[in-house]
Amino acid sequence: MSKLLVFVELINPRISYIFDLIFHQLHGMPVELTTDLVYFDKSDEPKLIYAKVWRDKVPTINPHTLLF
Repeated sequence: MSKLLVFVELINPRISYIFDLIFHQLHGMPVELTTDLVYFDKSDEPKLIYAKVWRDKVPTINPHTLLF
């Protein structure tokens, strides 16, 4: 099973917990968080951005300060 690669600007316990809960525990999809944009761009895994960074054809969620 492929994993979901999520680009975030900062990995912290809240971010890790929420993404693990929503995608892995509730939907069974493993999640990998990364702050490395080069690695993110090169990956062929399904992707999501949770940051103020934009890429064509990649779903993006505007981050909320509560998780940071």
